[in-house]
Amino acid sequence: PDVAALARGDGASLLTGALRLTDERIHDVLGRAPRTDLAWPAGGLADAQTLELVASTGARAAVGAPGVLAPSPDGREQSPTGRTTVTTDSGSVVVLLPDAGLVGALVNPQGSTPATVAQRLLAETAVISQEESADLRHLVVALPREWHPNPVLAGAQLDALEVAPWVDTTSVSALLGALDPAVDWVALPTDVQDRDMLDAETVSELAERFAFAQDFAPVLTDPEAFLAKQAAQLLAPTSVAWRADPDGRADLAARVTAEAEARTVGLTVVEGSDVSFFAREGSVPVTVDNALAADANVLVELRPDSGVLVADEPVEALVAAGEQTTVWVPVQSVANGDVSIEVRLLSPEGQVVAP
Repeated sequence: PDVAALARGDGASLLTGALRLTDERIHDVLGRAPRTDLAWPAGGLADAQTLELVASTGARAAVGAPGVLAPSPDGREQSPTGRTTVTTDSGSVVVLLPDAGLVGALVNPQGSTPATVAQRLLAETAVISQEESADLRHLVVALPREWHPNPVLAGAQLDALEVAPWVDTTSVSALLGALDPAVDWVALPTDVQDRDMLDAETVSELAERFAFAQDFAPVLTDPEAFLAKQAAQLLAPTSVAWRADPDGRADLAARVTAEAEARTVGLTVVEGSDVSFFAREGSVPVTVDNALAADANVLVELRPDSGVLVADEPVEALVAAGEQTTVWVPVQSVANGDVSIEVRLLSPEGQVVAP
């Protein structure tokens, strides 16, 4: 998911849903269960707003863009190290900082032969190893998603790193377990605009429809299947892959939003006529119509507009697909007078699911 876009459109629920969907499917795709507590925003982490959303999901780390964090001007004059911890209102997150020189040497190798491009990459690391520092230096290479390497050149570069005596290649997990070096960093900018990301208005619309789907699902006899389909479709436009086709993304977002709404429209209350009471206690008949393709289990709630009438607890009703059911809701008359009643249909958990 495009976490930078979700951060600008109140898309926390969409990010949580995407991570849950990932947990359900990742083993089937990869055949193993890798760590999923590291976020890698498209283009690299660029602002504090994105990092705040990342932290709110419980992620432990995020990958930054080369150069997004710079050492304080008052700090030591040496190459930036590859990790630091940033504190947000939602918690602390380790930010991995790719080395611009190493990333550039791999993305745009300088040289005509595998040997020369390998030597150029080694030169980058050798210079850093000679800097005056008692700290263990951490260097991160995070290559862009659109990287299409020449296998021969890239292979020579990576092989050279493996055998260089001043370089130890290690895993991201090992780096996350290391300590932060004593480097003062300039704070992340609050909000960095990116024209390639999904617009905030569309993100908010998808999030609103996704939240309603979660509220609506318990009404149905197979809520898990319904929610899985709704989630997969509503999350699709938030994929990073759609940055390459913004027009197609806009069309997809409009279509899935309309389809998601259509699956939750069909529960209505048939407007009733006046009812007269001549006793302190009685029941109000409410007819519920279900135009959905599945049976619906709802709570029928009455909300009188004055204290003349007091409604009891909501009454549960199972309404078959394409059918109507009349539900009798107990009420108590407190005084004489006229009263209008609003009828609401709730899910078994008490969420409003129909006007």
